[in-house]
Amino acid sequence: MTKELRYLIFAIEEHKKAYNLSGKEVYEVFTKYDFFSYIVELYELLHIQGQQYLFNELEKYRVGQTAR
Repeated sequence: MTKELRYLIFAIEEHKKAYNLSGKEVYEVFTKYDFFSYIVELYELLHIQGQQYLFNELEKYRVGQTAR
């Protein structure tokens, strides 16, 4: 298992807990906003930060995606 995949699993599990979502719901959100690619591309930056930083970055990315 790659380090990026481990981090994606961490991100999914933390989103499930923080937002009280099912795995399917998190998958749908991550797919809709392309969070999977975003997290892999920015793994080196994101994995050294905390959970709240990750959530903030994903929210900024999501807002940028919906503004297009």
